[in-house]
Amino acid sequence: MKIACDEGVPRPLVRRLQGLGLDVSPQPPAWRGLSNGRLIAAVASAGFDVLLSNDKNLVHQHNLLNLEIGIVTLPTNKLDSLVPRSADIAATLLRVSRRQFVAIGLDGRCVRRQMGPSGTLVEDELQPLTPFGP
Repeated sequence: MKIACDEGVPRPLVRRLQGLGLDVSPQPPAWRGLSNGRLIAAVASAGFDVLLSNDKNLVHQHNLLNLEIGIVTLPTNKLDSLVPRSADIAATLLRVSRRQFVAIGLDGRCVRRQMGPSGTLVEDELQPLTPFGP
């Protein structure tokens, strides 16, 4: 699984996820400033499977039926909250697949949204993580 990060994901978290064995790439300079739709298209066309972001609005801006990648959003971009939770973030990344959106909350909830067989939006919860801090 190849994972791309947007520009808001801290580099120390990227390095920590790489150290855990994930194929994670920081956002290339050429993608900086792209709108969310163009960023998602660039990530998909570059052969990535998942986009890791801290933009919680992504799920509301894109049709999951047309999504060729999975998306995971982080609850914060604060290093002191994220880096110690790298293993939990890695486990969550490994559970997402194409056309799924997983939002990790500060409270540790992991809400997954995907299109069901009838074309309706289905929302469920993955195993919760320990909360991310105060």
